[in-house]
Amino acid sequence: MEGIVMEQVINLEHKIAEISFMIANEEIIDKNIVDKALGVLVNDGIYAMWLFIEEKKSKANPEEFCKKIEELLKEARLVDSCNCSTVESRGKFFKQLTEDLNKLILARQILEKLFIYVRHQYKALGED
Repeated sequence: MEGIVMEQVINLEHKIAEISFMIANEEIIDKNIVDKALGVLVNDGIYAMWLFIEEKKSKANPEEFCKKIEELLKEARLVDSCNCSTVESRGKFFKQLTEDLNKLILARQILEKLFIYVRHQYKALGED
């Protein structure tokens, strides 16, 4: 076993569930926006989903949402870091996800599952 480097195994499913609970529990995205954001993601892609979330600032917290997405995608080793404090930096973060097709496909699948879990978290919390 000497000389062999063992990478830490990622339990992505658990991390998605954990982040979805935080998003619903902290009401980072309004329950009524979750389904719409999922629809935009599926039909139009990650960048369009980000623009939709930014547009819905009265019912979503784009900065906190970005931080949760960053945490999740860092766990999946798809991104390094992001400054989520400004609209421009968030835009750059989500645009960078679209530059590598393999990362884009995986990130999209992760985000789809995240929104589905957030929807179920709201139901479990009695918010539906």
